[in-house]
Parts: sequence; C-alpha cells; structure tokens
Amino acid sequence: MKNYVIGGLCFLAGVVLGYIVFGIEKGATANMDMMGDMSTTSPMHMHTILEVDTSIPIPTISVVAIKDAKDGYNLHITTENYTFTPENVNKESVQSQGHAHIHVNDIKVARLYGNWFNLPASYLQDGENIIKVTLNANDHSEWVIDNLHISSTITVLK
Repeated sequence: MKNYVIGGLCFLAGVVLGYIVFGIEKGATANMDMMGDMSTTSPMHMHTILEVDTSIPIPTISVVAIKDAKDGYNLHITTENYTFTPENVNKESVQSQGHAHIHVNDIKVARLYGNWFNLPASYLQDGENIIKVTLNANDHSEWVIDNLHISSTITVLK
C-alpha cells in the first residue's frame, strides 16, 4: 500500500511540474544572443555536434519575436551563410545547410525550414520564457564552433 501512495505522489508532482513548464499565454520582450552554450541543450533532444568548417563563411542566426494578434508570437529568423534545405532532411550533412530547431525553456518544440514560425501561446509559461533557435544539419546534428552552438536566444514575457 505504501508503494501506491508514493507512486501517486510522484505522479501528482509530475503533473504539477508539467503544468508549470507548459503554462498558458501573455506579453513579450526580446533580448538577442548569437551563440548558445552547449550546457543549455535539453538532454531529451540532444543531438550529435558537428563542427563548422571555418575555412568557409561561418553561418549566423538571429531571431525576433513579434506578438501575434490572434495567438502567441511570430518568430522571424534571419540567417547568413546558411541555406534551409528541407528536401534533404535526414540525409547526409552538408556544410552551411540544413534546418533549425526551436526550443522553449530548453524543450524542443519544432523544426524550422524557413524564416517564419508562429509559436502558439500554449508553449509558454507565465513569466519569462527563453526561446532558443539552433542551426542543425540535414542529419539533425547541431552546428557548433569551438563547442558553442550556432544559435540565437531571446526572452519573451507571458
């Protein structure tokens, strides 16, 4: 009987934590960062890393969040020296090509194959939310330079 009570309490704690992590909606501000530290990657979606060939132009990424009148935020992603290649997803990696991954509070929520994405408010929790967009190779490896992810991070308030 004692094991059922402990199991039930653990389940309840998980539900409460899930509610906290996957909150509901509010307002926004933005703060940019061009390269992220590998330690912030969610272990649930950790991919292998792939060093960028620094003898060619290095890819960059930036993200801006614009409040959507209906729901959430429209993310505008700008890259340089990088080509989105959705037709090559799950294929061999090619320098400066691939797609992006969108993370909210260290949880991967989507793949991105272009410059715009509507992020529904249901992915945000009350208060500050960290949105991080990483550049990923066709095989989902994460592009890095000296073990730093090529990414852009902003903070939005809900």
